[in-house]
Amino acid sequence: MGVAARPGKVVRVREPELGDSGPIGRVHVRAWREAYTGIMAASFLDGLDEDAWGRAWRQRLDRRAAGRGEPGIDLLVAERPEDGTVAGIATLGPERDGDGEGEGARGELWMINVDPGSWGRGVGSALLSEVEARLAVRGFGEAVLWVVAGNTRARRFYQARGWSPDGTCRREDIGGRPVDECRYTKALRR
Repeated sequence: MGVAARPGKVVRVREPELGDSGPIGRVHVRAWREAYTGIMAASFLDGLDEDAWGRAWRQRLDRRAAGRGEPGIDLLVAERPEDGTVAGIATLGPERDGDGEGEGARGELWMINVDPGSWGRGVGSALLSEVEARLAVRGFGEAVLWVVAGNTRARRFYQARGWSPDGTCRREDIGGRPVDECRYTKALRR
């Protein structure tokens, strides 16, 4: 478990529990709706359902609890310092486009989402610090992440924390609209 300190506040980062699935679904949907308005199709964002996402996360957490989770993938939640509610989520593991783990392999921040009501309060920074620490402990010397090109807030966030675009971009169809993504990299301290 990791913690990040801000003046008078501590963000607790931990692995999710089964009861976190509903709050995770809410964070996931709220973050996407706020971050991707004007970038992704409005009909797609409007159609995101917090309860459905919560159920999907519940299935994922149930599989993990039964020992049938995704090998090598860590799931994290960050709690809002004021009341301990789930305010952010992240997943990490080996680079999806890479060679798995081992010599020269890279880690990847697969996803990070923070409830918009907690933006700028240290939740994202706490999650990112824990992701970087976990990847380094697993032996990765470098990590990658993909960020939606039009998400300037997220790009500034990553760049302020030492991540750099490496010039690799791709186009994905998300919700019926092409969305450009850029890859960022960062050397990790072991």
